[in-house]
Amino acid sequence: MPSDKGDRMSAAYYIVIERPIEGFDLFVDGKALAHANDLLDRLAADAGVKPLIDFFSMDPEEVDSLFSELGLDAEGTATDEAEPDADVPKLEEAPPEVWFYASEGLTTIQALIQAVQGLPAPEAPDPYEPAPDAILADLNQFKAVLDHLAAEGVRWHLMVDF
Repeated sequence: MPSDKGDRMSAAYYIVIERPIEGFDLFVDGKALAHANDLLDRLAADAGVKPLIDFFSMDPEEVDSLFSELGLDAEGTATDEAEPDADVPKLEEAPPEVWFYASEGLTTIQALIQAVQGLPAPEAPDPYEPAPDAILADLNQFKAVLDHLAAEGVRWHLMVDF
């Protein structure tokens, strides 16, 4: 039976931009960042910066689509349940999509790069946790994209692909 950690190995963070930039490839791998979320949250707190996941936002129409994929109706009730689940958010409660200035994300990314560079090398690699060099590679990809977005004046937010 696969563990929860094994199941999440396909998750990845990626960047969504407010408007297209002609000829710009904003690809970032993002898998190491998604898998190191707890570590990155601790490092961000230690550095006094906004956690990376706080840049997450989603278009309300995508929330609607996600609800449908999960088999939920507009009230957040499973389509095959008679009683609504109070813990499931209601669709009308979906917040509007939020966009962030690249400079905000760069503050966090630069602090995380510094923090990850200061981590000791693991004594024994954990097959379920990304190595610091993989985390750094993703952070550097995010930094390159956010640097370009800052130069172009384009806002962004974080998304998670599962």
